[in-house]
Amino acid sequence: MQADPDRRDVSATRSQRRAWRKGLLAGGLALAFQCVILGLAVLIGVLDPQPHKEATLKLPAGSATRHREQQRTTENQLAQLNRMQSEGLNTLMQPMLEATRPELAVASPDLAQSIGAMGAMLPMGSIFQGSLSAFTDGMDADSLPPPDPVSFLGESLSARRIVLLLDVSGSVKSKMERAGVSMEKLREEVHKFVDQLGPNHLFGIIQFTRKWQAFRDELVPATTKVREEAREWINSSFRTNGTSGHNWNGGFPNGIEAVMTQAFAMDPQLDELFLVSDCDFQRTPPGGGGQDVPWAQLRDLTKQLQQQSIGETRLRVLCFYPPEEALADLKAWVRETGNGTLRVF
Repeated sequence: MQADPDRRDVSATRSQRRAWRKGLLAGGLALAFQCVILGLAVLIGVLDPQPHKEATLKLPAGSATRHREQQRTTENQLAQLNRMQSEGLNTLMQPMLEATRPELAVASPDLAQSIGAMGAMLPMGSIFQGSLSAFTDGMDADSLPPPDPVSFLGESLSARRIVLLLDVSGSVKSKMERAGVSMEKLREEVHKFVDQLGPNHLFGIIQFTRKWQAFRDELVPATTKVREEAREWINSSFRTNGTSGHNWNGGFPNGIEAVMTQAFAMDPQLDELFLVSDCDFQRTPPGGGGQDVPWAQLRDLTKQLQQQSIGETRLRVLCFYPPEEALADLKAWVRETGNGTLRVF
């Protein structure tokens, strides 16, 4: 028996309608699901708090002097660590260096030979001979390796920052000539000192009587150009007749006190000062004339300058015929300033 064609058509139509409704329902559900996800994303973006920006660092309340003191304390600690490391390395390497160091004959400068024949190092020189200089950061030259030692007037200087203080007064000129040394010879030795320097040295030169004149107001790296400028300055400006120049700096107090203040102002990390003088220091009082610089005041001033600097500055003194009554204070001054060295003629 065959099925009625009309019934078959009706059944097929109903099946198509059911399939269409199922497809529409599935599509609607998928669209609704996507809308829900999109709505949640927007909601999270609106409600989720943004991360806080990092707060700006502010220094605690305090004076600029206090902050500088804190910075200086930290840098001094770093310098001390560097010294300890250098001493440890020196202790480790010294036996090997002594075993392998060749014996070479090195000619000393003419003036150094004269000084070596005329005088001898005082006992304190041997006591402090082994002290090491502290090397600290802070200038471009510090990014270079430690400098090679240089010699000046028979002494080996292994420091990075060096200032020469040259007393060119009439009394020093007379006493040097009495010892067989001329101011022209001293100028030659300054030339030789400059020629030995390298770009990893920072140096300064001050000539003085009661007034003073500096090659530069601050320490400068010994580049080829700077060394050439220093030679020209030594040739044209260095005084050999025992008098000061017309344009030299004065101030009050003048003399050695002003010179020491200027030297320490050249660099906060000054390593070594090399002073050539007769150590009979004079200054101009307010009423004019001349007076001796009180040793107590000079020693106190030097201690204050040391405290304001970073690290420790060593003083080396080459002194021609100092006053006998000044020797005790002179020795104490040198000893207090970086455990320095003193040679007296």
